Amino acid sequence: MLPWRETKDPYMIWLSEIILQQTRVNQGMDYYLRFVARFPDVHQLAAADEQEVMKLWQGLGYYSRARNLLAAARQVENEFGGKFPSGYSELLKLKGVGPYTAAAVASIAYNEPVAVVDGNVSRVLARLYAVHNPVNVPAGEKQISALAGELLNRGNPGDHNQAVMEFGALQCVPVAPDCLACPVQQFCEAYGNDLVTALPVKEKKTRIRNRFFTYLIIKEGEHTYINRRTGNDIWRELYEFPLIEHDTAPGEKEILHAASRLTGLGGSRLTISRLSDPVQHQLTHRRIIARFLHVETGKDLLQAPDHWKRVRFSEVGDHPLPRLIDRYLELNVESPD
Repeated sequence: MLPWRETKDPYMIWLSEIILQQTRVNQGMDYYLRFVARFPDVHQLAAADEQEVMKLWQGLGYYSRARNLLAAARQVENEFGGKFPSGYSELLKLKGVGPYTAAAVASIAYNEPVAVVDGNVSRVLARLYAVHNPVNVPAGEKQISALAGELLNRGNPGDHNQAVMEFGALQCVPVAPDCLACPVQQFCEAYGNDLVTALPVKEKKTRIRNRFFTYLIIKEGEHTYINRRTGNDIWRELYEFPLIEHDTAPGEKEILHAASRLTGLGGSRLTISRLSDPVQHQLTHRRIIARFLHVETGKDLLQAPDHWKRVRFSEVGDHPLPRLIDRYLELNVESPD
């Protein structure tokens, strides 16, 4: 049994829903248990240091969720007197909480009759009622939402919502559902009209764009340099090695020349140890293709910019890192230089 299904605590339910957005249950479980162990209530989460929250979140991706998680906890503490909002409309005021999460918390924790609509629910309803509108555009979303509201068991909305979500996750799965064993087969318009594989309809995703990164792992004795991202992107507040971004896939000479420009060093003052093979990391609408350039330099030769942070190699992993960098270090931990 999933632990967040065994509680009516709105904090625990909210935490699980935020973690499970864009995350599989088997991956999110460990994160949920770690967060609950470290922050057993909203008061302790609200008092947390942002870097600790980001570090705990590391590897889950979509890091805006972690920032919103902390911001919402502080809202509960400062704007709601430390008591979790008890209604759908009030829950929507929390940072990062949309209609789905608000409905899940309100129905499960407070028995409020509001229907939950997630990807699993959309798929179930699109097949059950043969919805031909794309479910990821406003018209389709509106139709699915209306159907979910009509179907809702208003006397027991929490269990109903969880049942429909679980039905989509376990029975009415995206590919090759076992329709012969389906308990609602006789009511399913998609099954009756041989449309199961055609539904739900979705508009094609945005074209994936490649971005080309070179990270500099600078060895200065036992130390290296990292910096915190401050731009408004998904990796904001995470740490990374000094970065060079290229417009197109760079050749080795281009990388070495760019490294010399970035560090202000060249010749004997900068020794190239290793250039990694390309490492790919997939984001929603971007594909990062990164290479890691390992270089060595003598102490006090490098005039590092103020935003670079000088740390020991052993301390790099203590900082919240993008999964791309964390995974690279895991594979190269015995030989970072």
